[in-house]
Amino acid sequence: MEFRSLRENELKEWTAFCGSIFPVGEAYFMRHFANDPYRDINGIFISRDETGLTSSVRVFTRYLRIKDSIIKVGGIGEVCTKLTHRGMGLSAKLLSMAIDYMDKNDMVLSMLHTGTNHHYVKQGWFSICSGYKVFRLRKSALKHGYYAVKSDPADIGLVKKLYEEYAHKLCPVYIRNDEYYDKWVRNELTHTYFLIKDNQVVSYADCVLREKQGVVVKEYIGGNEMHMMKPFLYSICKEENWPKICAISSPFTKDKGFINIYDYGQMFRINKPFEIDGKIIRYEEDLLPYLSEFPELSIDGY
Repeated sequence: MEFRSLRENELKEWTAFCGSIFPVGEAYFMRHFANDPYRDINGIFISRDETGLTSSVRVFTRYLRIKDSIIKVGGIGEVCTKLTHRGMGLSAKLLSMAIDYMDKNDMVLSMLHTGTNHHYVKQGWFSICSGYKVFRLRKSALKHGYYAVKSDPADIGLVKKLYEEYAHKLCPVYIRNDEYYDKWVRNELTHTYFLIKDNQVVSYADCVLREKQGVVVKEYIGGNEMHMMKPFLYSICKEENWPKICAISSPFTKDKGFINIYDYGQMFRINKPFEIDGKIIRYEEDLLPYLSEFPELSIDGY
């Protein structure tokens, strides 16, 4: 069995391999590689034998703002193993290689999202509780002077303007540069609506209808119009002819009138000590207070 980084001439084989295991298909993985301004093929680790590729782990480079500190993060994704080769420790070996890669590239923190937490606990990742607020929207009209408009494709300039102006109120939050907006964010947005007040764009929401889940708000920036969230989302569901049941990451709204559900699939690993606002972060208990309001940002998902 061979363990190493992916080679350029194996990229299409690798995206086809991942697409054969995950239901999203090959194009999803090619898109996530081609549109990532921080992509590094040396951060894709694979195992292979005489049958071809057998396992995969990818490290995504991201930057996270926590308070006033910018943290370089290694996001773990594209973790998969051929069905016939599972239980052989292949992905564990690749994760060890990913940890070495993050150490050499000064990625002091690692993040991932999974449904198999136990697989990562063995190598130092720990889970946090991510909250969602789920609610049934009642029929409500936007107040006079407001209206919602769909942008298809999304006006990335307006998304950037609102995100840069208001996202700093979320903590932690991803840092987005111009190339990341133009390539990654633009291609991850699906159903983007803007809330207009007196002919000025004041908020945006990007949503998706998921089978057996209802409407999931992938990203919501309410700005100074948070009180208009429910009628805004109702307008979107009505326009799309979607059921009026929405789930939104808790930090996006301070409204307490929702049913709360929790997900423990978001995991972190402290690769080496780092600093947040003058405090050294060495252990899980040092970091947890800063993650209590971590929003689920599907647009930045990997």
